[in-house]
This record gives sequence, structure tokens and C-alpha cells, in this order.
Amino acid sequence: MAGFVVDQAIDLPEEFLRQKENIRVVHGSIRLGDRDLSGVDPQTLLEAVRETGLLPTVGIAPPARFLRVYQEMLARHEVIFSIHTSSALTTMINSARMAAEMLDAGDRIRVIDSGVATVAAGLVVMEAVEAAEGGAPPEEVERRIREASAQ
Repeated sequence: MAGFVVDQAIDLPEEFLRQKENIRVVHGSIRLGDRDLSGVDPQTLLEAVRETGLLPTVGIAPPARFLRVYQEMLARHEVIFSIHTSSALTTMINSARMAAEMLDAGDRIRVIDSGVATVAAGLVVMEAVEAAEGGAPPEEVERRIREASAQ
């Protein structure tokens, strides 16, 4: 079965993520003063902001973070669809592309710009997961991702 990697700006329901073992979310960096809050849930971040009175600084995930996730996923999946928030909004996809190129896994890692963000991007991912779980070959899954992104 296919694996899926998404960035944190893609809005997927927590229940959906808990049910799917073939999806990994790569978080960018979130710092609040000297604290690293990368990957914390929004409520925890909000509480920390209220406690400290500081505003967080954010950054994209470095290629090394994607590299680790890709290596782990390649051990379990024949193909990985790495679907990302629109490159018009963030450069996170560049880190994903660099990591994929470093692994030189050919078409086993397909880095795709969803062209959309948040909820719309989440719907694209859910469409792709459904296609893969239904037995669609990688080319069909990628086609459905691109079609869903274009809507």
C-alpha cells in the first residue's frame, strides 16, 4: 500500500489521522522564546503563548526532517505520496523535494504541490488515501491528487 507524507498546514481531522497508519505529518519549527514547540497541538501552543506573553516564531521543516520520515516510510511502503500546501503560500515543499532528491528513490517518492491549503488540501489527501486503499495503482492515485487539487 502507498504511504503519505503531508506538512502541518494540511488540515486533516485528528480522527482520520489516528485511523491511518500510512500517513505521517511533518511539522515545521515553532519556537516560543527558547522553547521548541514543534509538533504540539494548537491548544498547547495557545496556552504557552498566554503564559509567556511571547509570540511564536515559525519556520519550515528542514530537509533532514523529511529525510528521516521518507526513510522510515520507504521501509514500509512501495510508493510515497508527499503532498504539500501550495507553494504560493509556503516553501515547505522545497525541503520535501530536497530530501527526496537526496534519497534518489526515483518515482517511489512523489512530491506533489497540492496548489491549495488547509481544509482543501486535507480533502485532496483524503481522496488520495481512499484511492490507494481501494487498490488504485500509483499513477491513478497521483492523477486523482492532481485532479482534486485543480478543483
